[in-house]
Amino acid sequence: MRKAVGLEYEVGGNADGEAVLLIHAGTATAYAPLMVEPALADRYRLVRFHRRGFAGSDPFDGPVSIDVFVRDALALLDHLGINHAHVVGHSGSGVVALQLALDAPDRVRTLVLEEPALAQLDERWLAVMRDATAAPLARARAGDSRGAMNMWMNGIARSWRTDLERTVPGGPQQTIDDAATFMAEVEAVAAWELDRTRTRAMRMPVLYVTAAGSPQQALARRFRTHVPHTEIVAIPEATHMLHTDQPALVAAELGAFFARHSAVD
Repeated sequence: MRKAVGLEYEVGGNADGEAVLLIHAGTATAYAPLMVEPALADRYRLVRFHRRGFAGSDPFDGPVSIDVFVRDALALLDHLGINHAHVVGHSGSGVVALQLALDAPDRVRTLVLEEPALAQLDERWLAVMRDATAAPLARARAGDSRGAMNMWMNGIARSWRTDLERTVPGGPQQTIDDAATFMAEVEAVAAWELDRTRTRAMRMPVLYVTAAGSPQQALARRFRTHVPHTEIVAIPEATHMLHTDQPALVAAELGAFFARHSAVD
């Protein structure tokens, strides 16, 4: 990978295609499988990067912050000379992608949210998430970020190490290595507040991706009450780790969505 503006990054796919910015969640290398999926790579210029505090990107010199993640992403787009991009974010980075779309809507051609961390849309879901995060956060605050991360991932998918290693070799170890940043990010996401007024004013096309049968489908419908033009798609035989579980299916859905909202008719 190359490095600029303090971030490790990779550019692949079709150099002449519309840009797609992939913002990873807790696993820095998680979007690597999508970089080679024909449904995306044949048509789009794909950009993935390691967020600040992850892998070989620069560490934080202060508190982990959603705003800093957003500024970093915009700085990388500037460095690459990309004025507009299809922006994709997963889980906690779905919050980063959404905040980027709110702060710089002129830079976002379309927005894709893969099971974003938007529990605040539903009080019942928020209570469930508070219960689910309590033990890992307590462990992280006690100084055991790696143990906290393992506990967190086991809560998402019991076989997460095996499943992730299948499509992202080395992904499980990288996830554990980046545990301190991720657990601090969990707290930053919990403190983040959705600006419902600005969200309702969003005009770029939005795709909300869930796993089939996931409770996130209810959140997706709730999100659509704020952004009525949101499209919703469910990926079969997937956990919360959507694009590492089913990279070909996710790539196909993203590619079709981008094509429907391409700048070129």
